[in-house]
This record gives sequence, structure tokens and C-alpha cells, in this order.
Amino acid sequence: MISYVEGTLASKHPTGAIVEIGGVGLRCLISLTTYAELPEEGEPVRLVTELVTRDDGIDLYGFSSEAERVLFRLLRGVSGVGSRMAQGILSGLSVEEFAKALATGDLVALTSIRGVGRKTAERLILELKEKVPSLVEVTGGAVPEEVAGAGDGIPFMDEAVLALRSLGYSASEAQNAVERALAASEEEPTLESLVKSALTLTR
Repeated sequence: MISYVEGTLASKHPTGAIVEIGGVGLRCLISLTTYAELPEEGEPVRLVTELVTRDDGIDLYGFSSEAERVLFRLLRGVSGVGSRMAQGILSGLSVEEFAKALATGDLVALTSIRGVGRKTAERLILELKEKVPSLVEVTGGAVPEEVAGAGDGIPFMDEAVLALRSLGYSASEAQNAVERALAASEEEPTLESLVKSALTLTR
């Protein structure tokens, strides 16, 4: 897996950027949010990345922040939301704006994003609302008041689910295993202990 790319920004446009590293140009698909954070062409740049395989090829997505990458992963786990739609959602709202829209059930804000209809917006709220607190905390800032009570706020839960998904488990399998591991835990878990416990329960 390519975790990040760091080099010189060879070129950029609203949906993509080419980062030159040792004479090789890596093309990254990006959101408008990341585009707005890019430096001028020819300057140093660092993007955290997510490699997505398709039947007909491979795409490398780049993000200006870890919070944006985490949200991208969460969005791809929602039924009916693929990589391109996730990219579009990230272009339509910042991580903080998206988290607030989920927490408050703001269908108007969500459906204002191109390609997101009412049914998709409702599904996003249903499947991601409980993940809002940990998602916002990834940004490194305080959790907005509107968001603070919008989920169970269990530490490491989203990260543990993502860890299991990276090992080949489906979204539902990973979510179920982590929830069972949390229920069986007698004290506040660490990320490592939560993942290990969840893995044991899937055997």
C-alpha cells in the first residue's frame, strides 16, 4: 500500500495532481478540498494516499489531510457509494461540514452535493452518523457542539473497523466483530487490543 507521496508538484487541476518523485510522475485523483490546499506548481508537496483497485485498472487518490482520507474510506464502506462518489462528496463539503450535516441530519446540505440524492443522503446519515465524533477528532480540533452527542464516541472503533477491512473482511463483518469485541471488553480497550479481540471473534 502507498501511504503517502512526497515530491514536487508537477501539475494540478481541480480533480487531479501529478507529484514528481525521482523523475517519475505519480498521478493522484483529488477533491476540490485538497486542490485548494495544494501549493504552486514546482513547489514541494506531500499527500496522504489511498490505492483503489478496479476491474480495469488502479487509481491513486491523494488527500491533504488524514481526516479526509479517513472520511474517504468510511464513505466507500457505505452501500452504493463508490470511490468517485466519495471523491465528489469530499469536493462538496469539508470534513467538518460533512460531520455537522450528518450529526444534525441536514439533508439539504448533503443533497446539495452533485450526485447525492435524497436516498443516498439518508443512507449516509443512517450508516455514518455514529462515526461522527471520532471522524471529527481526526482533524485535531475540538468536536463541534452539534456533533458532540451524535454517537457513542467509542475510541478506536472506526480505526479498528478499517484495520479489519484492510485484512479482507467486509464492512458488515468488520463492524460486527468490533462491536462484539467492545461488548466483551471489561475495560477501555486500546486500538491494538480491540483489533486482536475482533480477529479472535472472526475465527
